[in-house]
Amino acid sequence: MSLATRPRLTRLLTLAAALAVSCQPSPSERTRSGEAPYGGASSVGGANAGASVGGADASFGGGTGSGTASSGGSGSGGAPQPVVDSAELPLRRLSRVQMRNALDDAFRLAAPAQGANMVSAYDWQIGFYPADRLTNASGEKHGGYGRLDQSVQQSHVDALLELANIVSTSVTSQPAWITELVGACATDANATNDVTCLRDFVSRFGRILLRHPLGSTEVDFYTSVSDPNPNTVSAESIGKVLGLLILAPDFLYFVEHGQATALGDVIPLTAHELAARLSFHFWQSGPDAELNSLADAGTLLDDATFNAQVARLAADPKAESAVREFFGEWLRLEELENPLGQGGAVWDALRGTFTPTLDTKKNTVAEILDLVAYLYRNNAKLSDVLTSRAYVTQANDIAELYGQPAWNGQGTPPEFQDPARAGLLTRIALVASYSANTRPIMKGFRVRNALLCQTLPPPPPSAMNATVDLAPDLTTREVVERLTETPGTACLACHRQLNPLGYLTENFDPLGRTRATQKLYDSAGMLIAEKAVNTQAAPLVTPNDMAQASSAAELTAQIVASGEFERCFSQQYFRYTFGRVDKPADTPVLEGIQATAVAGSTLRELLSKVATTTNFKTRDFR
Repeated sequence: MSLATRPRLTRLLTLAAALAVSCQPSPSERTRSGEAPYGGASSVGGANAGASVGGADASFGGGTGSGTASSGGSGSGGAPQPVVDSAELPLRRLSRVQMRNALDDAFRLAAPAQGANMVSAYDWQIGFYPADRLTNASGEKHGGYGRLDQSVQQSHVDALLELANIVSTSVTSQPAWITELVGACATDANATNDVTCLRDFVSRFGRILLRHPLGSTEVDFYTSVSDPNPNTVSAESIGKVLGLLILAPDFLYFVEHGQATALGDVIPLTAHELAARLSFHFWQSGPDAELNSLADAGTLLDDATFNAQVARLAADPKAESAVREFFGEWLRLEELENPLGQGGAVWDALRGTFTPTLDTKKNTVAEILDLVAYLYRNNAKLSDVLTSRAYVTQANDIAELYGQPAWNGQGTPPEFQDPARAGLLTRIALVASYSANTRPIMKGFRVRNALLCQTLPPPPPSAMNATVDLAPDLTTREVVERLTETPGTACLACHRQLNPLGYLTENFDPLGRTRATQKLYDSAGMLIAEKAVNTQAAPLVTPNDMAQASSAAELTAQIVASGEFERCFSQQYFRYTFGRVDKPADTPVLEGIQATAVAGSTLRELLSKVATTTNFKTRDFR
């Protein structure tokens, strides 16, 4: 049935969507009634290819940010959006990934035989729901996590409303689907069972989608939209109920009241709230039947039962989705350059026979995500992310850059054949600039700021638009040294902490291929000369460590010995998990995560530890 013939449904869904985004409870408000607070979070919100030294595209470190709200629309890409403050958000919105998974899994769980077909019938519409923007909890302009994007724009409301309409019509379009989803009572000729049939459906499906048992008042509300006669099980009535459930704030938001009998400002979560936190954190979706059963029984609040569920969820292959998301966003893989955006005579001469495609950036990112998923699946340690030489790329273009055949994906992956490939810092994603310039400043910034969580002050105004232009008689390092390391200049203090980290991988060309010399070209792309690259430097992994290094392998060893990678991980995973900046009171938690990582716990154990903290099991209503 077309949307135009369902005016009452349209009015109801519009009202529900408005309720879902219009009311914003204050951070100090804690709802104790049986009704959920219907509210949403506010919006937060050529020859010589140049490499920016400062300014918007290549700052020397994150500032604190202005904390102002963003009025722009949602979507992937763009500058990271700062969270307003470090307090817990009144209501956290599901990310697009979480919303999609929760809706799809609800149908698959409620209708095992036909659920996948139902999902296929409406799945295309979810693509119109705005993608989450990478949002930095600390206000820095680089980095961020999609989970932290709490903006709610008109585009969100419109897309969700249309999704509810599409689901309501598509899922009820076939009698066989209705029979499995609602029950045989929905399609038989007996009208006397319609009231019970519809209420049972709301109770069962609403329990899955809204993540808590529905009381009689809630069931009354959702069944009241049936039309033309109340409590009938026609396709139209079921569609209206489905649409209203999808637009319920309990679906789109983490609605958490905490345990009703608890006192104080930091309140333990209920069993159902805890089940939702667990499932969305590890699986990016709503609770499964086992979690729901334990929540209904209340036994999920028992430590032993809870810890067993943490271990179960962390070991499930579904957990790899969140692992890939976290590491991809922590390592800022979406900031990688697009190789198709380059051009010019020097670039063409440098790339030689290598021809990038539309998939080259995607394949560059995929290699890192495939690596962390493989390591997680095989109980590797966090330090293995840095040191592993496993060769996991299955893409021919990236394999060409590595100079060895693509892995077939079967069994245990081989290791790099090139001894210069010493782990993460030497993978294409970390060394390729996909330009004529290796950009050692930006390589150094990525390691310092993203992998070590060390910040530097912003560049002076005079450096905001400065570029590093290549020269036909100097290596890239020599050009950078002349421009930024002249004694007595304002540049030296910061660049002595950035440049060396980039110099140590100058034995890789702008495409990430190993080299011993740098080829120097004139503006027409003609080869002028070759000069040996110099990778000797003092990386200053920690402020007082003046030890020299001459390769990425030695730099990696210094980082592993320092514990800085583990410290950075603990900070970033905390922010990814809780959606806020860590505060002084969180120091014991962060130090505990770091100590677990340094001690050599597996990635699975490490990520599980966060879920067993008091922070994870409680809600701060201050």
